[in-house]
Amino acid sequence: MTENFWDDTLETAPSRPRGAASISAQRATDIRKSPQYKKLRESFRAQCARKRFSDGKIGEPCWLCGTDIDYHQKYPHPHAWSLDHAITVKERPELAMDPQNFRASHADCNLRRGTDDPTIDIGVASEYW
Repeated sequence: MTENFWDDTLETAPSRPRGAASISAQRATDIRKSPQYKKLRESFRAQCARKRFSDGKIGEPCWLCGTDIDYHQKYPHPHAWSLDHAITVKERPELAMDPQNFRASHADCNLRRGTDDPTIDIGVASEYW
């Protein structure tokens, strides 16, 4: 895997199939404790923390609320970085270790989301009918 791979995958998520599988809480815990998962997680975190934007900002913002993440904070601080999955591990366990499914989030945003679909803010209507 190259760093360019990570840059290209932050903005996309795998498509969601019909008839999604479910996963036990124990299986999800086993995946998250695996050395391979931890290595992928830390690599993704490092890539997010050093992402640079044209306006001078550094660090991938939270994909759920859109605000900056403090990459110096450690869990359990609510604004600490947390690895979220665009498609939940419960819904698609086979995507648990797929970097294309990884998203940067705040710990509290990730906790609030849980296993629900993320809320999509489409803005204010330009006209009410």
